[in-house]
Amino acid sequence: MASQAAAEVAQLAAAIRRQHAAHSFDWAPPAGYQLQYDSLRGEVYVGGVYVRLFLKNPKYAVRDPVKFAEAVVERYLQELLAAAAGGDAAAASLDRCLLLSAAAVALLQGHGLLADHVAQLGYSGRLLALLAGRTAGIKAAQQQQGQQQQQQQQQQREAPDELGGSILRLLHQLASSPGASEALAVAVGAPLVPTLVTAMAWGHGASILVLETLKRALGLGNRQRDLLVGQAVQAGLVQKLLAMLDWRSSRGSSSGSAAGAADSSTGQQEAPGSSGTAGVTQAQEQEQAVERTLAVDVLRLLSEDGAYAAQVIALLGASPVWAAYRDQQHDMFLPSGA
Repeated sequence: MASQAAAEVAQLAAAIRRQHAAHSFDWAPPAGYQLQYDSLRGEVYVGGVYVRLFLKNPKYAVRDPVKFAEAVVERYLQELLAAAAGGDAAAASLDRCLLLSAAAVALLQGHGLLADHVAQLGYSGRLLALLAGRTAGIKAAQQQQGQQQQQQQQQQREAPDELGGSILRLLHQLASSPGASEALAVAVGAPLVPTLVTAMAWGHGASILVLETLKRALGLGNRQRDLLVGQAVQAGLVQKLLAMLDWRSSRGSSSGSAAGAADSSTGQQEAPGSSGTAGVTQAQEQEQAVERTLAVDVLRLLSEDGAYAAQVIALLGASPVWAAYRDQQHDMFLPSGA
């Protein structure tokens, strides 16, 4: 780059000398002149930062992180709409979406207060509405299917959606801020909990992100958490998570269970985790262990004091599955580094 810049400066200096030799001293570069570096051709440049280079060193001290945050999220939304529209440029827009989403997440991880700023500008609600659009097809299919077909769909999940996954990762990071979580709870474009629950159909990775997002958003520091708990009750999230934990179901049989409980009165009830795991890889078992641990955490948060606590506690109290899990130190079953 330095040699290219030096060569360009030499050419400009030569042009100035020729003009001076012709006794013309009023020189200016051509209209719209820019120095284009070959090595940076095609790079995504927003808010004064080359995004790919930023991702190589996310701890780099950005000169104006607020400006960069606004620019990268705005550009991400533009590329997201372009990729969703299809056409010849959709593939390139998808690549830029994934790049910009990763950059936004990395920036928010290094500058936690920026999450509140992004939420105040209305971006959290726009992101949630776009995620709802990505999950609309899944929700329509679930409404058309019977109970048996829904169980089959639980076992054979929807193909992952890359655009939806990029939105989900950004919302997951925004939810780490109480202010952004409150903005998500009152978002007008789409309800947070039902939208996230539908996105769980994209697979275990998406399900883990959804549960972590809900765990963050349901924190006691969120003044709007009652709205989220109400959405969870209406969306049947409690029953869905209990089904995820149920070691007696077909899904529980394939995934095993983290808890190890038996009926204290008879001692003959099958213990969670005793069923086989044939056909399940070690990586899948680890994902399922994380998923179950997060499900327990979310259920505990849903049952905390609030407007809907009594309804949640009643649902949990009637479940033998929850009786097996509620007193377990379930985090000991997590794989190392999870």
